[in-house]
Amino acid sequence: MKKKFELKIEYSKKDPNPEYIFTLIAQLIEDIKSIDEMLCESLPVRIENNIVLEKVECGSIKLILANILKSIDDEALENLNWQKIIGKYLVASKYKFLKYLEKGNKSPKSNLEKLQSDIFQKAQKYEISKIKQYSMIPKCKLAENLNKINTTISSLAPDQSIVYRNGNQKINLRYNDKISKDKLEKESTEHKLKTQNNLILKIKKSDFLGDSQWEFKYNGRPIYAKILDKDWLNAFQNGEIIVKPQDSLDCIVNIETLYNEYNNEISTTHEISKVINVISEGRVIQRPLDLS
Repeated sequence: MKKKFELKIEYSKKDPNPEYIFTLIAQLIEDIKSIDEMLCESLPVRIENNIVLEKVECGSIKLILANILKSIDDEALENLNWQKIIGKYLVASKYKFLKYLEKGNKSPKSNLEKLQSDIFQKAQKYEISKIKQYSMIPKCKLAENLNKINTTISSLAPDQSIVYRNGNQKINLRYNDKISKDKLEKESTEHKLKTQNNLILKIKKSDFLGDSQWEFKYNGRPIYAKILDKDWLNAFQNGEIIVKPQDSLDCIVNIETLYNEYNNEISTTHEISKVINVISEGRVIQRPLDLS
């Protein structure tokens, strides 16, 4: 069974380098596939996207895309008319998902719980929730796919636009600055762990203005942290404390780790609350991380 929808990309006829439009289209198709996979992740169904390029016009490209449903576990579907209900569920839920990007530009903030609930209501409407394996889509999955497609759309120039159309339904897709990666991470957080440790961090890049994060290296991996110790920072910026390349800071670090519904780490942030000492290269001894 095929469910068709349309993507139309408008761009300037005078663009001297239009080739990047095709890169945008390729990424957009991958993003749409990822959304379909997310919507069907808890169903006994695989989705294949059959892409049809209908026509190329001067100043626009129109794509007709089709979802093909296949590989169904009949027992799990309990004799439901699976092609019809899953097809309707996909169309309605994908529209809700993409409409969320458009509406977000008019809302004070994003709301993943509302989107999660709206998609679940579509599953109930089309009896998808009767399928044994069906479960509500986790907020972290919604956040991941929102960030993907929003990042892709961010490459659009001011005179470009993407229109999603399915029957009489139409959405103008534009970059939504209210749905940033940081905001999505916070919204999809289920658990938060705060710790404080005494660490020795090798300096990779310092900040002389005091407004940005420093780049450090710890246990072979990069760490970015802002220094909150104003007394030490002022002394450093006034030249009273000398920091040379490859030196390290013996410091107290506040660490905050965010976890999603699966208890997987979303992100970790570091802030240096106190600088104890500057350690010159050759005298660095890294202490193990205290998790107690």
